Amino acid sequence: MIDMHYESVTDSSTHAREIERKALAHSVELLKKAMSENRKPADVIEAAYFTRSLWTAFIRDLGSEDNALSKDLRAQLISIGVRMIDCSEKLRNGDISTAEEMIDVSEIISGGLVE
Repeated sequence: MIDMHYESVTDSSTHAREIERKALAHSVELLKKAMSENRKPADVIEAAYFTRSLWTAFIRDLGSEDNALSKDLRAQLISIGVRMIDCSEKLRNGDISTAEEMIDVSEIISGGLVE
């Protein structure tokens, strides 16, 4: 019985990481499109909005007492999330140069979600 419960939790955790990884990959795609030479203003807005929404959700989850990560790691990731939200706002206001930093951070975090 305990083994089945552990498998369920492990499967759920693995599934959640995969969803997070895919969401970060989508964010990177949008950010790259926002950096392209033939970008449209809507591309920049979409990238900024999606990335901000994603990191807002991550921060909400990281702030939950139910989150299994250590408090130190959660605090570090929340700090990164606040920076990403700040960069999203700068991007939305036309500072395209922040997109490269956002891509780098997203790819590093995404890499950490792979088993």
